[in-house]
Amino acid sequence: MAIDTIDTEAMARSAEEAARFLKTIGNPKRMLILCYLVNCERNVMELEQLLDVRQSSISQELAQLRRSGMVSTRRRRRNIYYRISDPKVEAIIGAVHKAFCSS
Repeated sequence: MAIDTIDTEAMARSAEEAARFLKTIGNPKRMLILCYLVNCERNVMELEQLLDVRQSSISQELAQLRRSGMVSTRRRRRNIYYRISDPKVEAIIGAVHKAFCSS
């Protein structure tokens, strides 16, 4: 592709979006939460046990992930279940897992 045919404004918008995305998943707690959500939905109590982190800390990180549109919720009785709602997140978390967590 010739450089004069590149839509530099679109590329700049995409770069901004990508930077926000990477900043959000760049937090170690949020990264772990997403890793645990990549295969199945979980509630806060399950994440608390898996991460060995206080519920208030997990809830704060989940709120950030919800605001960014990366996770969504489903209520069942008194429990709220979280799941990844953005296919880009699934793809990137899968790639990170393959690069860093596979033996």
